[in-house]
Amino acid sequence: MKILRRGIMIDILKIENEYKIVNNQDFKFIKIKSNIVVDFIISEIAKHPFKEDELLKKGKSLGLNTSELVTVIQGLKDVNVIIESNFPEVTNYTEFINNKLLENYFDKRFGNMIVSLEEKENDKENRFDLFGKLMQSSIIIIGVGGIGGHIAIMAAASGIREITLIDKDIVEPSNLTRQTFYGEDDCNKVKKCQSLKNYLNKLNSSTKINIIDDYIDNDDKALKYLVNCSLVIQTADQPRGKLDIIVNRACIYNDVALIFCHNSSIGPLYIPNETGCYLCYMNNLKNENNEIYSSVEKIAANYSSVVWPSDPSSPMIASYYLFQEIINYLLGGDIFTKNAVLNLRKLPNQHQIKSFKIDELCLCQNCRINNNEQSTGY
Repeated sequence: MKILRRGIMIDILKIENEYKIVNNQDFKFIKIKSNIVVDFIISEIAKHPFKEDELLKKGKSLGLNTSELVTVIQGLKDVNVIIESNFPEVTNYTEFINNKLLENYFDKRFGNMIVSLEEKENDKENRFDLFGKLMQSSIIIIGVGGIGGHIAIMAAASGIREITLIDKDIVEPSNLTRQTFYGEDDCNKVKKCQSLKNYLNKLNSSTKINIIDDYIDNDDKALKYLVNCSLVIQTADQPRGKLDIIVNRACIYNDVALIFCHNSSIGPLYIPNETGCYLCYMNNLKNENNEIYSSVEKIAANYSSVVWPSDPSSPMIASYYLFQEIINYLLGGDIFTKNAVLNLRKLPNQHQIKSFKIDELCLCQNCRINNNEQSTGY
C-alpha cells in the first residue's frame, strides 16, 4: 500500500504567516507561505501517514479546492517534505492508522530502526519485512575486541535474534582505550565474552547471546563452531597468519557466509556458491607481489602479537562500515566487498576498493562444483 507521510529528518516551524522547513537530510531550508490548504496538509502529515486519496477526500469535505490540494501535495513531495512509502496492505485503513504497524507505534523500541530500513525497501519487501529478517538472523563473531565487540552491540541494538561470541581472552587494562564496553572492574578478572554478554543482556534481553570460551586455532574447532548461522564475522588475529585460512576453509565446507575485518580493511565477503573467498584474494595478492608477499607472510606468521597504534575512534569507524556490509548482506542490499576488499586507511579523503578475480582452482570453487564431496575432509 502506498502511503504519503512526513519526510525523514524534517523539522517544520510556523512563524507568523510562514512555515520554516528544515530538511536535515538534504541540508535544505525551505520557506512556504501559510494558507488554508498548506495549513491543512502540514497539520495532517504531523499526525500520521495517509493515503493521498483519503487526504484529498478529507480536504474536499472541508471545502478545500481539490486542484490546489494536489498542487501543494506535489510541491511538498518535490522537496521531500512529503515522501511516498510502502506499507503492508490492510483491508481497513482506519484500523491501520491506529494499529501497531505504524512505525511510531510498531514496537516503540524499534520504531526508529524500522524507519531507517525504508531506504532498503524493494518491490518485494517493505521495511517491516526487512526488520522481520533481522529478527530471524543469527551471527557468529570471532574475536570480541574493538571491532567484534562494537559489531555485537550494534547487532543486539538492531534486533538481531541470536549472537554467538567466540573468544577466550580476559579483559586487560590496555583494551580499554578502544574496547569501551568493558570496565576497569573487569580487568585481569573477567573473560571478554562474559563481560560483553552481560552488557548485551542489559541492552536487549530479547537477543539470545551464546558464549564459546575458546580460541579457534585448528580446523576441527572451526568446523565444530562455525555452523548454523546467517553470517560469520572474523575479526580475531590469533593464531597470526593461520586463523583467517582456518576460518575460511571451515565456512566453505560448512556452507556458511563469512566476512573478514582487520585493522582498517573490510572483506572479502564470502557467499557460498556465489563469490570468491579469502583464499582467492590471497592468491591474487601472491600473483601480484610474488616473492615480496611470500617473505612478509612468513615473517608475520612468526610474530605472536603486534602492537598496533589505536585510539577509541579507529575500531568505531571500521565497525560502522563493516556493520553496513553485514546489514546489507542479511537484507539483500548492495555490497561493496563481494570479490573485493574495502580499505579505510584513506579516511576521510577516500576509500579504496581492491577487487580480485575468483580463482577457479580454489577450494571454494571446487566445493561449489562438487557439493556432495564437501564432507570428505581437508
